Amino acid sequence: MRLWLLSCSVFVIACGEAPTGHDAGSSGGDAGASCIEPDRECPLDPPLIGSPCEGTLACPYDTGGMATCAGGEWFFDTGCEGGGDGGGCTPPLAEVCRDPFTGTVSSARVEVGPVEGVFRPFSDHETITPEFGAQGGGMIAYRVRIDGVEVAPECIDLRTTVTLDDNAPLTSHRGITLHCGHSLGVFDILAEDPCESRIYPVTLRVEVAGVGNATASLELMGGACPRTF
Repeated sequence: MRLWLLSCSVFVIACGEAPTGHDAGSSGGDAGASCIEPDRECPLDPPLIGSPCEGTLACPYDTGGMATCAGGEWFFDTGCEGGGDGGGCTPPLAEVCRDPFTGTVSSARVEVGPVEGVFRPFSDHETITPEFGAQGGGMIAYRVRIDGVEVAPECIDLRTTVTLDDNAPLTSHRGITLHCGHSLGVFDILAEDPCESRIYPVTLRVEVAGVGNATASLELMGGACPRTF
Protein backbone atom coordinates (compact mmCIF):
# COMPACT_ATOMS: atom_id res chain seq x y z
CA MET A 1 0.00 0.00 0.00
CA ARG A 2 1.24 3.44 -0.92
CA LEU A 3 0.11 6.32 1.30
CA TRP A 4 0.49 9.79 -0.13
CA LEU A 5 1.35 12.47 2.39
CA LEU A 6 1.32 16.25 2.45
CA SER A 7 2.26 17.45 5.91
CA CYS A 8 5.18 19.06 7.73
CA SER A 9 6.67 20.35 4.45
CA VAL A 10 6.45 16.99 2.64
CA PHE A 11 4.37 16.35 -0.48
CA VAL A 12 4.58 12.88 -1.98
CA ILE A 13 3.85 13.34 -5.68
CA ALA A 14 4.12 9.90 -7.28
CA CYS A 15 4.58 6.29 -6.18
CA GLY A 16 7.75 6.08 -4.08
CA GLU A 17 9.88 8.50 -2.08
CA ALA A 18 8.81 11.99 -1.04
CA PRO A 19 10.39 15.01 -2.72
CA THR A 20 11.63 17.99 -0.83
CA GLY A 21 8.84 20.51 -0.86
CA HIS A 22 6.34 22.64 0.97
CA ASP A 23 3.14 22.27 2.92
CA ALA A 24 0.73 22.92 0.07
CA GLY A 25 -2.26 22.09 2.23
CA SER A 26 -1.99 25.20 4.38
CA SER A 27 -1.98 28.91 3.79
CA GLY A 28 0.76 29.62 6.28
CA GLY A 29 -1.36 31.57 8.74
CA ASP A 30 -2.56 34.30 6.41
CA ALA A 31 -6.15 35.39 5.86
CA GLY A 32 -6.90 32.35 3.73
CA ALA A 33 -6.04 29.90 6.51
CA SER A 34 -8.69 31.25 8.88
CA CYS A 35 -11.33 30.70 6.19
CA ILE A 36 -10.63 27.02 5.62
CA GLU A 37 -13.40 24.83 7.01
CA PRO A 38 -12.45 21.18 7.47
CA ASP A 39 -14.21 18.55 5.40
CA ARG A 40 -16.66 16.61 7.58
CA GLU A 41 -17.81 14.24 4.85
CA CYS A 42 -16.28 12.77 1.70
CA PRO A 43 -15.78 15.45 -0.97
CA LEU A 44 -17.12 14.76 -4.45
CA ASP A 45 -13.57 14.87 -5.81
CA PRO A 46 -10.35 13.61 -4.17
CA PRO A 47 -9.17 16.17 -1.58
CA LEU A 48 -5.78 17.86 -1.67
CA ILE A 49 -3.37 15.98 0.55
CA GLY A 50 -2.77 17.78 3.85
CA SER A 51 -5.90 19.92 3.66
CA PRO A 52 -8.06 19.89 6.81
CA CYS A 53 -10.72 17.32 7.63
CA GLU A 54 -12.59 16.21 10.71
CA GLY A 55 -13.65 12.83 12.01
CA THR A 56 -12.87 9.33 10.79
CA LEU A 57 -13.43 9.35 7.04
CA ALA A 58 -12.47 6.78 4.41
CA CYS A 59 -13.42 7.90 0.90
CA PRO A 60 -12.92 5.70 -2.20
CA TYR A 61 -13.00 7.36 -5.64
CA ASP A 62 -14.04 5.95 -9.01
CA THR A 63 -11.00 7.61 -10.57
CA GLY A 64 -8.78 5.51 -8.31
CA GLY A 65 -7.40 5.75 -4.81
CA MET A 66 -8.68 6.17 -1.27
CA ALA A 67 -8.63 9.36 0.80
CA THR A 68 -8.58 8.97 4.57
CA CYS A 69 -8.83 11.56 7.33
CA ALA A 70 -6.41 11.11 10.22
CA GLY A 71 -5.21 13.63 12.76
CA GLY A 72 -7.23 16.40 11.16
CA GLU A 73 -5.76 16.19 7.66
CA TRP A 74 -6.25 14.25 4.46
CA PHE A 75 -4.02 11.41 3.34
CA PHE A 76 -4.26 9.63 -0.01
CA ASP A 77 -3.52 6.06 -1.08
CA THR A 78 -3.35 5.86 -4.88
CA GLY A 79 -3.77 2.08 -4.85
CA CYS A 80 -0.61 1.73 -6.95
CA GLU A 81 1.90 -0.94 -6.09
CA GLY A 82 5.46 -0.55 -7.25
CA GLY A 83 5.09 2.71 -9.16
CA GLY A 84 2.69 2.01 -12.00
CA ASP A 85 2.28 4.59 -14.72
CA GLY A 86 -1.50 4.83 -14.83
CA GLY A 87 -3.36 8.01 -14.07
CA GLY A 88 -4.48 6.63 -10.71
CA CYS A 89 -0.87 6.70 -9.51
CA THR A 90 -0.91 10.47 -9.17
CA PRO A 91 -2.59 12.04 -6.12
CA PRO A 92 -4.58 15.28 -6.43
CA LEU A 93 -2.34 18.21 -7.40
CA ALA A 94 -4.84 20.94 -6.43
CA GLU A 95 -8.03 21.45 -4.44
CA VAL A 96 -10.50 21.23 -7.28
CA CYS A 97 -14.15 22.25 -7.51
CA ARG A 98 -16.94 21.53 -10.00
CA ASP A 99 -18.92 24.77 -10.43
CA PRO A 100 -16.53 27.63 -11.27
CA PHE A 101 -17.64 31.25 -11.14
CA THR A 102 -19.14 32.30 -14.48
CA GLY A 103 -19.64 36.02 -13.89
CA THR A 104 -17.25 38.94 -14.20
CA VAL A 105 -15.42 41.02 -11.59
CA SER A 106 -13.92 44.21 -12.98
CA SER A 107 -12.25 45.51 -9.81
CA ALA A 108 -10.41 42.36 -8.73
CA ARG A 109 -6.68 41.75 -8.89
CA VAL A 110 -5.27 38.27 -9.57
CA GLU A 111 -1.96 37.44 -7.91
CA VAL A 112 0.26 34.36 -7.95
CA GLY A 113 2.86 33.55 -5.31
CA PRO A 114 4.80 30.85 -3.47
CA VAL A 115 3.14 28.31 -1.20
CA GLU A 116 5.19 29.09 1.91
CA GLY A 117 4.09 31.40 4.69
CA VAL A 118 1.81 34.43 4.50
CA PHE A 119 0.73 34.97 0.91
CA ARG A 120 2.76 37.36 -1.20
CA PRO A 121 3.15 37.70 -4.97
CA PHE A 122 6.28 36.31 -6.56
CA SER A 123 8.96 38.95 -6.99
CA ASP A 124 10.33 39.57 -10.47
CA HIS A 125 12.88 36.86 -11.40
CA GLU A 126 12.47 35.21 -8.00
CA THR A 127 14.51 32.01 -7.63
CA ILE A 128 12.39 28.93 -7.02
CA THR A 129 13.07 25.21 -6.67
CA PRO A 130 11.13 22.45 -8.42
CA GLU A 131 9.08 19.72 -6.79
CA PHE A 132 9.80 16.14 -7.83
CA GLY A 133 7.95 12.86 -7.78
CA ALA A 134 9.64 9.53 -7.22
CA GLN A 135 9.79 8.85 -10.96
CA GLY A 136 11.63 12.12 -11.52
CA GLY A 137 8.81 14.29 -12.85
CA GLY A 138 9.45 17.97 -12.16
CA MET A 139 6.69 20.40 -11.16
CA ILE A 140 6.20 23.99 -10.13
CA ALA A 141 4.21 24.91 -7.00
CA TYR A 142 2.27 28.13 -6.42
CA ARG A 143 -0.82 29.70 -4.88
CA VAL A 144 -3.40 32.06 -6.36
CA ARG A 145 -5.09 35.01 -4.66
CA ILE A 146 -7.92 37.27 -5.78
CA ASP A 147 -7.66 40.65 -4.07
CA GLY A 148 -9.48 43.95 -4.34
CA VAL A 149 -13.02 42.61 -3.84
CA GLU A 150 -15.04 42.29 -0.66
CA VAL A 151 -16.12 38.72 -1.44
CA ALA A 152 -14.13 36.62 -3.88
CA PRO A 153 -15.61 33.62 -5.72
CA GLU A 154 -15.30 30.31 -3.88
CA CYS A 155 -14.65 28.33 -7.06
CA ILE A 156 -12.72 29.73 -10.01
CA ASP A 157 -12.03 28.59 -13.56
CA LEU A 158 -8.22 28.60 -13.60
CA ARG A 159 -6.09 28.19 -16.70
CA THR A 160 -2.35 28.03 -16.12
CA THR A 161 0.42 28.21 -18.71
CA VAL A 162 3.97 27.23 -17.69
CA THR A 163 6.88 27.85 -20.05
CA LEU A 164 10.19 26.32 -19.02
CA ASP A 165 13.34 27.43 -20.83
CA ASP A 166 12.83 27.08 -24.60
CA ASN A 167 10.25 24.29 -24.35
CA ALA A 168 6.72 24.59 -25.69
CA PRO A 169 4.29 25.96 -23.06
CA LEU A 170 2.22 23.47 -21.05
CA THR A 171 -1.32 24.47 -20.12
CA SER A 172 -3.60 23.12 -17.38
CA HIS A 173 -7.27 23.96 -16.93
CA ARG A 174 -9.38 23.15 -13.86
CA GLY A 175 -11.79 24.49 -11.30
CA ILE A 176 -9.91 25.57 -8.15
CA THR A 177 -11.34 26.24 -4.68
CA LEU A 178 -10.60 29.56 -2.97
CA HIS A 179 -10.78 30.30 0.76
CA CYS A 180 -11.44 34.02 1.32
CA GLY A 181 -9.73 34.67 -1.98
CA HIS A 182 -6.77 32.31 -1.43
CA SER A 183 -6.10 28.91 -3.00
CA LEU A 184 -4.22 26.11 -1.37
CA GLY A 185 -1.09 24.88 -3.13
CA VAL A 186 -1.41 24.16 -6.85
CA PHE A 187 1.09 21.98 -8.72
CA ASP A 188 1.75 21.93 -12.48
CA ILE A 189 4.01 19.57 -14.41
CA LEU A 190 7.06 20.99 -16.18
CA ALA A 191 7.85 20.29 -19.83
CA GLU A 192 11.15 18.67 -18.89
CA ASP A 193 12.99 17.64 -15.76
CA PRO A 194 15.38 20.47 -14.81
CA CYS A 195 18.33 18.23 -13.98
CA GLU A 196 21.18 20.43 -15.19
CA SER A 197 22.93 22.56 -12.57
CA ARG A 198 21.85 25.90 -13.96
CA ILE A 199 19.08 28.46 -13.89
CA TYR A 200 16.02 27.62 -15.99
CA PRO A 201 13.87 30.64 -16.93
CA VAL A 202 10.20 30.01 -16.16
CA THR A 203 7.18 32.05 -17.14
CA LEU A 204 4.08 31.26 -15.09
CA ARG A 205 0.81 32.77 -16.28
CA VAL A 206 -2.48 32.22 -14.47
CA GLU A 207 -5.81 33.33 -15.89
CA VAL A 208 -9.01 33.36 -13.84
CA ALA A 209 -12.08 33.43 -16.10
CA GLY A 210 -14.15 36.57 -15.62
CA VAL A 211 -11.64 38.05 -13.16
CA GLY A 212 -8.19 38.64 -14.64
CA ASN A 213 -4.71 37.24 -14.99
CA ALA A 214 -1.22 37.42 -13.55
CA THR A 215 2.21 36.55 -14.90
CA ALA A 216 5.39 35.75 -12.98
CA SER A 217 8.87 35.65 -14.51
CA LEU A 218 10.84 33.21 -12.39
CA GLU A 219 14.25 31.53 -12.26
CA LEU A 220 14.16 27.85 -11.41
CA MET A 221 17.31 26.38 -9.91
CA GLY A 222 17.99 23.05 -11.60
CA GLY A 223 20.29 20.19 -10.77
CA ALA A 224 18.35 18.56 -7.94
CA CYS A 225 16.66 15.76 -9.86
CA PRO A 226 16.26 12.61 -7.77
CA ARG A 227 17.94 9.44 -8.92
CA THR A 228 15.56 7.13 -10.74
CA PHE A 229 15.88 3.47 -11.64
